[in-house]
Amino acid sequence: MKTSFISCSIFILSIFISCHTIAAAKSSVQVSLTWTYKNFPLKIQVYKVTPAKTAFISETRIVKDLKSAPIEDKITAPIKVEIDSSYPAVLVVENNTDKDAYFFAVPHEVHPVSASAGHFFECLCIGRLYKVPKKSVWYRIVRININSSFQDVKKFDIEHQIIGKTEAEANGPEKDRLYNY
Repeated sequence: MKTSFISCSIFILSIFISCHTIAAAKSSVQVSLTWTYKNFPLKIQVYKVTPAKTAFISETRIVKDLKSAPIEDKITAPIKVEIDSSYPAVLVVENNTDKDAYFFAVPHEVHPVSASAGHFFECLCIGRLYKVPKKSVWYRIVRININSSFQDVKKFDIEHQIIGKTEAEANGPEKDRLYNY
C-alpha cells in the first residue's frame, strides 16, 4: 500500500514537472504580413504599437502625420508570436498626395494553408471601404492571435489584396460600405 502510494506520488510529480517544463518552453511562430495591390497607389506599412498607447483592437483613425499615430518602430521582418498569445500591431497608410484615396481589403489568405487552423487575425478585411484623406495618415490597430491548437508550422504568411476605389465609386455605389471614422 505504502509502495503504491509512493509510486503514484512520483508519477504525479513527474507529470507536474513535465507540464511545467513544456509550459516554460513555449514555442513561437514567425508571421509575415504581405500585401498585393490593385488600383491603389499607396502602401500599407506595419508598425509596433507605442507602449504608451492602450491598444484598442480595430481602432481606425485619421491623423495629420506619423507623429500623431500610436506607433513606435516599423516592422520589416516577420513577427514572432508565441503560441497561446497575441501580438498587436498598427497598419499605416500615409497619403502625401493631393487626392483622397479609397481602398478595401479582400479577406486574407494564409500560406501554407495548414497554418489556417489555430490562428485568428483581427485585421482590416471586414467588408468596409476605407478613406485616406489627402495629406494625412490612416491607421488601424490589429492583432494576431495564435492559440494552443495551432498546427506544427514555424512560419506562415498572411496575404491581403488591397483594392483601390475611385472617389465616384466610394461616394456612389460603395457609399454604404464607407467606414465612418
